[in-house]
Amino acid sequence: MISLYRPEQADQVFCISEKGRHLVTTSDGVSNKYCDEDADIAKYALSLSLWSTRRVGLCFSVCGVAPLLLSYLWLQLLRLSFVLVTVVHRGFRGSSFGTVEMAVHPPILPLHLIRLVVRPIDYVSLSISATLLQNTTMASEEPIIGKKRIVIVGGGVAGSFLAKTVQLDADVTLIDPKEYFEIPWANLRSIVEPSFAKRSLIRHTDYFKDGRVITSHASNITETGVLTTDGHLVPYDYLVIATGHANSAPKARTEKLQHYEAEHQKIKSADSILIIGGGPTGVELAGEIAVDFPEKRVTLVHRGSRLLEFVGTKASTKALDWLTAKKVEVILGQSVNLNSVSDENGIYRTSGGENIEADCHFVCAGQQIGSAWLKETILKDMLDMHGRLMVDENLRVKGWNNIFAIGDITDIQEIKQGYIATKHASVTARNLKLLMNEGKESKLEKYKTGLSGALVSLGRKEGLLELPFMTIIGCIPGYIKSGDMFVGKTRKEMGLESFPVENDESSGN
Repeated sequence: MISLYRPEQADQVFCISEKGRHLVTTSDGVSNKYCDEDADIAKYALSLSLWSTRRVGLCFSVCGVAPLLLSYLWLQLLRLSFVLVTVVHRGFRGSSFGTVEMAVHPPILPLHLIRLVVRPIDYVSLSISATLLQNTTMASEEPIIGKKRIVIVGGGVAGSFLAKTVQLDADVTLIDPKEYFEIPWANLRSIVEPSFAKRSLIRHTDYFKDGRVITSHASNITETGVLTTDGHLVPYDYLVIATGHANSAPKARTEKLQHYEAEHQKIKSADSILIIGGGPTGVELAGEIAVDFPEKRVTLVHRGSRLLEFVGTKASTKALDWLTAKKVEVILGQSVNLNSVSDENGIYRTSGGENIEADCHFVCAGQQIGSAWLKETILKDMLDMHGRLMVDENLRVKGWNNIFAIGDITDIQEIKQGYIATKHASVTARNLKLLMNEGKESKLEKYKTGLSGALVSLGRKEGLLELPFMTIIGCIPGYIKSGDMFVGKTRKEMGLESFPVENDESSGN
């Protein structure tokens, strides 16, 4: 067993080896991680800001890092000198390696000299190690004493709204591969108007000021912590999974702004545009382009028998008629094989044998649920056949009292839309506060699905609204959504100004 400790803190850190695997863990159980290689042990130990080691043996020397090896040899030599002095005066009682503990009493001059020499070497070793291993770290801030720890995985609508709501009530960590929250119902407007994205892309640190953000993917879950792909192990008392749908969005906000600018230029330079997919994303994008670029020839191909299959047939027909009136060609019941595209002449072939000529295309088909990373975790048995997490009436993952799931990743039978995700976040926030205050579980709020409805924007001034008792298309739905795409309202709910200072990149707004 290898034992390590921090001189500033009383926490003991142990490395226990069994059957070729090594568990690095603190005595209080707050942090732990399995390591398969000796080098990983050393990296993880240093990531806990360990300043010294005791009985370290081979741990650091096998890292293959010359500065660490040199520091180890120096300290081992001094340790040997210390042991010889100790044996002479009192017999061997054990000694510390790194920060020297006095093993004889009263103190004698040789021991003082050794302590003075070892202390600066110890600090130099830490400095070198921290520089070399800076990418393998724990959360940058210490846990808040006295508060329960909530870890939220996923910074989409549900996860971001929840983090904003509970940040003052707990020690909250948000894990997300992006450094920003994107208002998803505004992203299509950003394609035709890139400056719009400056309001709809919000850095997590702008609305989430009292917690910590780890910009990484989650890779595994234990009963006490979440492991990320960049080496963080984040302990929790309560865990919330909100990873929604999988996507490949850029990590940095500036990169996402550049992406929208590139998409805009792609549209501007094209004479003909192909849109693949006739769900809400495809229909809204076709509407945005048809209104802002009426001179472009737009073709929409959808494999289903009607557009917007999640709404009723009356709403689908109205959407088709509106697009047709805007001179958008709609082809139903067919798909497009993107592998058959000819780069020379931009010819796309449909499953029905039709050839479509287009200068560029946009794929607006449905995205996969973001649960692939959960298939080898403790929650793997709680995934349904579609990859969604099965939850109870309180939005807790079935079989778990302290793990919640919210947003699109849940198996709740309802339309997966943004305002539904905010409802999930509100219910879960209230339930978390109740549990943290040791309230009775019988008092937990039950999530109830509401009346079904849909609101689809059609350009800047019109829209399509379906309610259980009526369907409306035109300026009234457009007035509700299409003008500002709910961006101002969403920003206010996140505690931000509706219209931030333009080009103030430092503010992140």
